[in-house]
Amino acid sequence: MRLSSKVTSALPKDVSKEEFEKRCKAVEDLFDHFALVLSRTLEAHKADLKQPKQYDVANWAYKQADSIGYQRALEEAISLLKIKDL
Repeated sequence: MRLSSKVTSALPKDVSKEEFEKRCKAVEDLFDHFALVLSRTLEAHKADLKQPKQYDVANWAYKQADSIGYQRALEEAISLLKIKDL
């Protein structure tokens, strides 16, 4: 099992990486559920972007850039919640 290095590198010095990973593994189903919720949020956002009404916005380029940033943030949050098997 392996957590994202971004997660483990942020652990306080007094917390054992191995112990933290065990605790995360014990509640992996919770992490999976949160990742699922974020994935659904991301998919709904992407579907909404394809609606013709999105092109009626005068500052479409700014809205598009904001949307891409939002998608990246959701994707990163999802990846942080994933526990990878080795």
